[in-house]
Amino acid sequence: MNNRASSADRFIPLIYLLFFISLCFGFRAITSISVGLIIVLGIAVNKQQTGKFFTGNLKNNVLFGCLAFYLLQSVLIILSPNHDAMLRHIGLKSSIVLVPLAVSCGNYFNPGLYRKLMYYFTSCLVAFTFVCISIACYKYFFKQNSADVFYYHVLVSPFKQHAIQVSILIYINLVFLLSAARNNDFILRKKPVHYLLLFYFVGTLLLLSSKLVIGFTLITVLYYLLRDNQKKSLQWKTFIMPAVMMVLIILVLAGNNKISRRFNEVIHTNYSLVQQKTFDPGIYFDGVQFRLLQVRFVKEILDEHNSWLWGVSDNAQPMLDQKYISTRMYTGDGKSTDRGYLDFNTHNEFLESLLQSGIAGLLLFTFIVVSIVQLAIRRSSADLIFTVAILLAYCFNESILQRQYSITIFTFFPLFIYFSTAGTNRLHTDSFQKEKSQ
Repeated sequence: MNNRASSADRFIPLIYLLFFISLCFGFRAITSISVGLIIVLGIAVNKQQTGKFFTGNLKNNVLFGCLAFYLLQSVLIILSPNHDAMLRHIGLKSSIVLVPLAVSCGNYFNPGLYRKLMYYFTSCLVAFTFVCISIACYKYFFKQNSADVFYYHVLVSPFKQHAIQVSILIYINLVFLLSAARNNDFILRKKPVHYLLLFYFVGTLLLLSSKLVIGFTLITVLYYLLRDNQKKSLQWKTFIMPAVMMVLIILVLAGNNKISRRFNEVIHTNYSLVQQKTFDPGIYFDGVQFRLLQVRFVKEILDEHNSWLWGVSDNAQPMLDQKYISTRMYTGDGKSTDRGYLDFNTHNEFLESLLQSGIAGLLLFTFIVVSIVQLAIRRSSADLIFTVAILLAYCFNESILQRQYSITIFTFFPLFIYFSTAGTNRLHTDSFQKEKSQ
C-alpha cells in the first residue's frame, strides 16, 4: 500500500503541473487532456487506497448544479434544429461537468500538497508573464511599437490569452502568497524572494489593467494590512509589505496614465446613452454602458419571443447580433475582418443563462453560485473566500460559461482550494505553518 501511495504522490504533482502550464499559457488541448488525466488518476488512487472507484467528495452541490445546468442546456439544444450548435455545445460546454468532476474525484488533497501545487502554479505564472513582458520589450525597443504592447490584452496576445482571465489567475495566486507570508511560509524559505514575487505580480496586474482585479487587489491588500496590524507578534516587514503594495496601487490609479484612465472612464459614464432607440455607428460604449445595454436587449428579446421560461437556446447570439444591427451599433467597416460588436455576448453569465435557458437556466446557475459561496462560508479560508468573491464578481463582468478557459477557472479553483484546505481555518489560525513544521 505504501508503494502505491508513493507512486500516486509522484504522479499527482506532475499532472497538476501540466494542467497549470496549459492554463497559464493557454494550451487549450493540453488543458482538456490534463483534466482527463486528473479524472483517471483520482479514480485509480481511490481504487488503490480504499478499494472503491469513487470518493465522497463527489457528493457536492457544485458538481450537481453543474451537471443539471449542462443537461438543461443540452436538452434545449437537442430540441432545436441546429445540429452544428448541438455538436459545438457538447464539445465546449462539457467542461462545465468534467472540470468539477476531475477535482471531486480525488481524495488525496491536503494542505501540504496544496502548498506544493500552488508553488508550481506560481512558477508557471512567473514564466508566462516574464515571456509576455520580454516579448513586449522586444516589440517596443527593437520593433519600435508603441507602449501599448505593455498593456491589457496586447500584453498577453502572443499566447492569445485574455487579460482579465490572466489577471484573475494572478490574483488567486497573489492571495495565496499573502496568506503564506502571513504564516511565515515563504517560497524557497526566503522572505526577499517571496516579497519580490508579490510586488512583481502586483506590477503585472497593473499592466494588465483589469479594473475588476485591480479593485479586488486593493481591497485584499487592505484586508491583510488591517488584519496584520492587529497581530502584534508579526514583524514590521510583514506589516510594511502590504502597506507599500497598497500605496503603489493608489499612486498608479491617481496618476494620468492608461491604467487610471480606464477607471476614470467608468466614473464619467453617460448612463442615459443606453436608453436611445438607435445609435450612431461611431459611438463607443464603455464597459458599463455596454453591459447595461445588454440588460435592455435581453429583456426585449425574451419579451418579443415570449421565452422567459426556457430562453432562446442556440439562437441567443444571432438575436443579440440582430439587436446590434437594428440599433445601428458599429458592426465593422465592411472592408476588413472587423465585425464591431457582432458576436459579442451579454458579458454577464446571469444574463447569458437567462437568455439561453430562461428562468430555469438562471435558477440553476444561481444554485451553482450559491453552492460555491457555501463552500467559502463552510471552510472560512482566506484563500477560498477571496477566490470565490472575485469569481462571482467576474460573473457580472463576463459570460464565463461560454468559453472553455473561463469555465475551467470558475469550476476548478473553488473546489480545489476547498478540498485542499480541509481541516484548516486560514482566517483565524496558523495551521498552514503548523502543518509545514510537522
